Amino acid sequence: LYSVQFNENLRTEARSFYNDIGKELNWSPKKLQRRIFEIETEIAETGQYEHTQEELEIGARLAWRNSAKCIGRIAWNTLVVRDRRHCTHPDEMFKEACNHLNLATGGDAIQSVMTVFRPQTFNEIYGTRFWSEQFVRYAGYEDEDTGKVLGDPANTKFTRYLIKRKLWSPPSKRTAFDILPVVIKVPGNDKPFVYKLPKAV
Repeated sequence: LYSVQFNENLRTEARSFYNDIGKELNWSPKKLQRRIFEIETEIAETGQYEHTQEELEIGARLAWRNSAKCIGRIAWNTLVVRDRRHCTHPDEMFKEACNHLNLATGGDAIQSVMTVFRPQTFNEIYGTRFWSEQFVRYAGYEDEDTGKVLGDPANTKFTRYLIKRKLWSPPSKRTAFDILPVVIKVPGNDKPFVYKLPKAV
């Protein structure tokens, strides 16, 4: 059922990943080989594999540490990784996204946070998607006659789409700081889920 070439590519990537984290976590050669065997078996049976919470956390931190163009990577080992792969309904995801924002910005200092939802499965055309480029975005209203924009010019297309599809209604008195909703699209449901940010966030 699964492409031989796809499986082989995935196995190659998985071996490289586990060799890296095995060194970081000081795994014994026996533990490393056992884990790689488990992963290769899972790939052969399902076409994919699943990280443990520990693997997810160290993998995310290493990805940040090895991102050469990121000036903030010096703090890679302080990254808080929130495993929320068990959340499948958009309502749960939105709640966790709000919690993410509060955790990242609610203390005395900014905290680097990553919240991980479930990945796209082998049989899905696409996985869960947040249509919003950022959690908090301002609407952009373009005047059709003059081309001038009230609000964020980067969001004119998204704003226009939301209004046209009746997914969101702007306030009666539009301003440059109207906050757009968070839009989540999940597999198996043609209609996107639209959420208004709570004032507490």
